[in-house]
Amino acid sequence: MPEVDDILIQEALKGDQKAFRSLVSRHQASVYHIIVRMVRDKELADDLVQETFMKAFSSLRSYRSEYRFSTWLYKIAANCSIDHLRKKR
Repeated sequence: MPEVDDILIQEALKGDQKAFRSLVSRHQASVYHIIVRMVRDKELADDLVQETFMKAFSSLRSYRSEYRFSTWLYKIAANCSIDHLRKKR
């Protein structure tokens, strides 16, 4: 499965928006579950999922393929959640 992500990432880096949408749809549910467990608010989790994918898209060139894409993406999701919780305090 990770090789599918690698192919989609390469296509997304070439400007293929459909490839990035495919990455989003492959990982959206998992990212949502990570975030909703952290922030305990479904509407806020929806917003943070969107923010996670915007950050991932803008940082896609920094992704290193020796790591799984999902691990990299989940770290972005966790950091978005932590940042939000810090700002909230």
